Amino acid sequence: GEPGPLDTITSSVCGGKLADVMADASAANNAEAQASQEIVFHIEVLGASGLPKPELTLLQFSGFGIQSTLSSLPVESESTEPCGWKFVPQEAAKDASQEDADGGPETLCRFTQPCGSPEEKQTVLDSVCTPLQVALVRSSEPAVTLATVSLELKELIHDTSNIEVTAELDWSEEFLTEMRTTFEEQVAAELAAAEEAAAAAAEGGEGEGGNGG
Repeated sequence: GEPGPLDTITSSVCGGKLADVMADASAANNAEAQASQEIVFHIEVLGASGLPKPELTLLQFSGFGIQSTLSSLPVESESTEPCGWKFVPQEAAKDASQEDADGGPETLCRFTQPCGSPEEKQTVLDSVCTPLQVALVRSSEPAVTLATVSLELKELIHDTSNIEVTAELDWSEEFLTEMRTTFEEQVAAELAAAEEAAAAAAEGGEGEGGNGG
C-alpha cells in the first residue's frame, strides 16, 4: 500500500571553482577589497517525478552553509511531475516595495557568502563540504514535507564550477503514514461495498426463490 520510490530530482548548482575564488580573495591588496569579496551560488531544480498523485509543491533548501531555510514559491498547478519552481531574489525579498523587473521571481535560487577574510574563506569551504538538503514540500496549511534528498557538492572546491545531479528522493515518514492511511481507507471502502453488493444479491436470490415456490 505504500507509494513506489520517487524516481528522480534533477538539480544544478554552480558558484565558480572555490579554489579559484579563494585565490582571488587572497590576492586582495587592501581591507576594503577583501571586505567586498563574496561568492554567489546558483541552485536550480529542474523537476521531480514519481509522485503518487498530483500535488501543489514548493522547494526548501538548507545545509550547505545556508543560514536559514530558503523556500521557493509554490508551483502554479498540481502535478505528479512538478517543475518550474521560482524564487524571489534575496534583494527583492528584503525590499518588498521593489517593483522593477530585475526583482521578479526566477527559477534560479541565488545566495551569496562572503569570502574576504581568512575566517570567511574557511567558512565557505566548510559550507561546501556540508551537503545541500533539498525538501519537496506540499504547499498547504500546515505544510507537509513529501520527500527529501541530500546532495554532496564537494567537487565545487577544486574540480568544477557547475554540478548537475540526478538523485532519488526519500519519502518522508509523515507522507508514508498519510499514504498508508489513505490506502487502508480505500481497501476498507472497497470491502464494504463488496459486502453490500453480496448481501443485496443474496436478498434478491432469496426473493426469487420464494416467488418460485
